[in-house]
Amino acid sequence: RECNRSARMAEPLSALMLDVDEFKKFNDRFGHKVGDLVLQLVAVECKSSLRDVDIFGRLGGEEFAAILPGANLERAILVATRLRTVVENADLSQAGELFDMATNERRDNNELKITISIGVASLDGTCKGIEILIDHADRAMYSVKYGGRNQIKVWNDKADETKRMDN
Repeated sequence: RECNRSARMAEPLSALMLDVDEFKKFNDRFGHKVGDLVLQLVAVECKSSLRDVDIFGRLGGEEFAAILPGANLERAILVATRLRTVVENADLSQAGELFDMATNERRDNNELKITISIGVASLDGTCKGIEILIDHADRAMYSVKYGGRNQIKVWNDKADETKRMDN
């Protein structure tokens, strides 16, 4: 629907793919109950940092997507940067308290820091539908995962490459 509206109104549309970095290690260390709470907290932090018109949701596992109606590439990069920072600075003390109660174990609060990797893509001449838009953002996000974490990468249609955005 947003792709159709974007084309009809000649307005930009962008997508973000987000993945919680090294979430399996986090789950292995703190357990699935704590991991589930962390995913909920990530969702709340991200959703509260987006506009009402933006569409945000969990795709599965530790992956999330955001559709940003009316956002050109530059705006999408700003949003991605804000989300990356919000998650990195998120207060995960609720998750830590759950872990402490379940294990009676002392933990270092720095262990509860998480980061996300984000891929960014916008509708353009090479990307005309939502499936391709999401695929481009997903490819950019996976490029971050393999080239380092806690970063943002923008889909670049030149030779199927992405370019890294510095933190």
